[in-house]
Amino acid sequence: MALVLCRTSRAFLPLGRRLLYRAPFASIPLKVTWDRAIALYDVLSRNNGVVGRIVRSLHGLEIWCHRLAIVAAPKGAHAFDLRSQSSKVFAWQASIVAACPALRAVSVEIQSTSEATAMHRALGPSMASLEDIKLSASSLLEAELVLRVLANLYRAGCRLNTVELSSLDCTVSRKAIEEQSVQLKHPFENMILRVRPQAQYLKPFAAFFSAQVGVLRKLDLFVPAKVSQADLLHLFKIAGTSLMDLKLSSAWRDHVSRQYAGYGLGFDGPVFPAEGAKLFPRLERLTILNFGALSVERVGLLAQHCPNLQILIASGSIWLADNPALSLNVTPHWQKAIFPERRVAELLEAMLHLVQVNLGRLPVRETDQLSTLSAAMTAKRVALDYDTCIECCEYCGEYH
Repeated sequence: MALVLCRTSRAFLPLGRRLLYRAPFASIPLKVTWDRAIALYDVLSRNNGVVGRIVRSLHGLEIWCHRLAIVAAPKGAHAFDLRSQSSKVFAWQASIVAACPALRAVSVEIQSTSEATAMHRALGPSMASLEDIKLSASSLLEAELVLRVLANLYRAGCRLNTVELSSLDCTVSRKAIEEQSVQLKHPFENMILRVRPQAQYLKPFAAFFSAQVGVLRKLDLFVPAKVSQADLLHLFKIAGTSLMDLKLSSAWRDHVSRQYAGYGLGFDGPVFPAEGAKLFPRLERLTILNFGALSVERVGLLAQHCPNLQILIASGSIWLADNPALSLNVTPHWQKAIFPERRVAELLEAMLHLVQVNLGRLPVRETDQLSTLSAAMTAKRVALDYDTCIECCEYCGEYH
């Protein structure tokens, strides 16, 4: 559409240009080349940066950096080169950021203190307008470095609303962060925190939560499969009671729970702590992916303590036994004890504002008809979804 406007009439050129360059990395081409990258920098910076001043979002910039890093770098000197001994990819990235002085959103890669300093300098003209930042690295983001970056942005007058941190690691800086008891002094409403899968502790990441409670509205956590319930509760309590949207996810996969007879046995994935359901009275959306997510007790607590809950999603997750002793003495009614259909239907009916629910993988076979639950959700006009287990073949005893 923007190209059509530009070509239709000279009068439409300013409008088409604004549409085209407001978010130049919104659509990623199949092939990212240095020729394209250099051409884009030339467009943004020429004529005293008239086009660069149109740009509002550089989300997707880090994807171009990933792809440029695996192709041969251009030889010789270029206009985007920095004085420091940085790579061509980082120099191009920082120069693109500097060429856009009115940014509201940006996604960048940093790997070291020197790169962080250069990126801070490039973001200088956008400090007053910047609201949304995503920080990532080609390998791991060191937590202590990221804390310094965010603190420096705030000291320079930047007031962020959304912060996304990818592949965070605190193996080296854990002790330093815990000793300092650092928490960010300036609040933001949305945080996406993706902890590296090999991390053993979550508590140090509390440093990224604002010291000012009552502001955070959305929290998206990607956690290791071995995370403890105590660590999750620690972060939940620091996040505060103002959350309206909570998303938890992990890379855990359990093929045993796909089988009806072995459902939930030997579960070694992350578990959503039941106490967490009591902490967020304003919660409207809860998403728990690839977890031990729900149980009768947990659904009951959500119905009781989250009166505004509208969306409950547990895709890729399984149900848990509230009584741990059940897993030590599996009976023929093991699955029904974990998921008593009628009781679950009653608890979901008690959620007055519920409009959508995905219960994850249930301990039921594909041939089982959850007529009571389905009828209750249909009557309540709630969109219901769930996955079933694979049945055991009565002829060969195998799972198909």
